[in-house]
Amino acid sequence: PRWAPWEPDAAAAATGDAVARSVVRDLSVVRRLGSSLAPARRLLAAVAPDVVVTNTATVPTYALVARAEGVPHVWSVREFVRPEFHYLLGEPVSQRLIGRLSATVVFNSDAVRRYFHPGVPFAKGVVVHPAVPLPDRPPERPREGTGLRLLLLGRLVATKGAGVAIEGVAAARRAGVEVSLRVVGPGAERDRRRLVSVAAEHGVADHVDIEGFDPDPGLRMRESDVVVVASDAEAFGRVTVEALRVGRPVLATRTGGSSEI
Repeated sequence: PRWAPWEPDAAAAATGDAVARSVVRDLSVVRRLGSSLAPARRLLAAVAPDVVVTNTATVPTYALVARAEGVPHVWSVREFVRPEFHYLLGEPVSQRLIGRLSATVVFNSDAVRRYFHPGVPFAKGVVVHPAVPLPDRPPERPREGTGLRLLLLGRLVATKGAGVAIEGVAAARRAGVEVSLRVVGPGAERDRRRLVSVAAEHGVADHVDIEGFDPDPGLRMRESDVVVVASDAEAFGRVTVEALRVGRPVLATRTGGSSEI
């Protein structure tokens, strides 16, 4: 008999494409991981370490090699892994590997420790807040003047919360508070334009300054009255500690490590 060619409907075609992309992605991951194992084993053989420490949650190469070579492994986890970081093996598998391949897992905040549970059992994790040296001189008081000066230090990406801070400034000014905001940090032009648009939309364009990277954030902090940390999930919050070091109060979202600090 003469068979008509099979023509899948659109849904079936889309499903097939998704499966094909998934297979290609998985094969690519296996290839990347496999190609990294041999150099890692050669390095461990040359160094002969007593302990191997992994400082990223996304790549398990050295944890796997340490297990194969019988070397104790410690995993240092200092981040909520955002989509832009990309776990090499996906989040569920990666978190379980962190727990199973490590003698100890060191977290920089209890918030991060809880985030990685139950992949990393609480009994295996330990929280070590990063050490921060005390300032060499007493904190400077902000200069006298009218108006409350807020500062937000951080990349201009949405997760750092500059848009939320701008909306807060608008709400405060509507309530009669004379307040301004300075946003300082690196970012793409599109992110800067987005924040400019948010300020204009809320009628506070004249009270919000959006600046680029500054190599001396301490000076910016001393020029401000309050430092804002509006991140939606800050693993520890270095800016929070730096602000407290120079005697500035911090207004932070109740997420991640900020509450602990």
